[in-house]
Amino acid sequence: MNAKEPPRFLRGRQRLLATARAAVKLLVEALRPATVWLPSYICGVVIEAAREPGVRVRFYTVGESLQIVEDGWLAEILAGDLVIFVDYFGFDTWSSHGAQAKLRGARVVEDACQAMLNKNFSRHSDYVIFSPRKFIGVPDGGVLLSGKNAVLSDAYLPSSPAKWLFRTTKAAILRSEFDRHGGDQSWFKMFQWVEANGPLEPCRMSDLSAAILQIVDWSTIKKRRRKTTNFCHLS
Repeated sequence: MNAKEPPRFLRGRQRLLATARAAVKLLVEALRPATVWLPSYICGVVIEAAREPGVRVRFYTVGESLQIVEDGWLAEILAGDLVIFVDYFGFDTWSSHGAQAKLRGARVVEDACQAMLNKNFSRHSDYVIFSPRKFIGVPDGGVLLSGKNAVLSDAYLPSSPAKWLFRTTKAAILRSEFDRHGGDQSWFKMFQWVEANGPLEPCRMSDLSAAILQIVDWSTIKKRRRKTTNFCHLS
């Protein structure tokens, strides 16, 4: 990926949302699966986003190594179910399970919030979800990428609540200043509030975040993150 080529999450059929959790909500509302399957290790907001009247949430077991530890649950998947797999720490360890879920007629969702700048994603995924807000610190942002044969909702998306959008923008600015100069940590409590109160219902990404995503030098960011990760592994 060169500096001028946008990353995969900015190419193809997509919806730009305020949060990644809203991508889950948008899929559940649009597809109306009988059951949403989630890993046993998952953020509470994702569970909340998956809950809809008439939709059952079930869990498959993830072990201490964050890998799926048993296969029996796959036999209970029905056609039309939604199965969400997570790329923990950026790695796809679930492809064989994804293939079996697809064979049973499920729609497969890849949570790539920790793998945003990967070049390739599972060939079994109907949808891939990204979180640039958590990856590079834009004020808001979740991306829902759709496979070519998958249904993608074209529903109108309102803007985020003004209070939340103001606070998340302010928190991002204060965090940036803290990273550069140190000092006041008031951004942290604001960030905690933003995390707890992020819009669950699908809202569109702000114009500010959408513009930033288009001008960022993704190649440089990828190199710096990889360098930092390698340093952490060696230290």
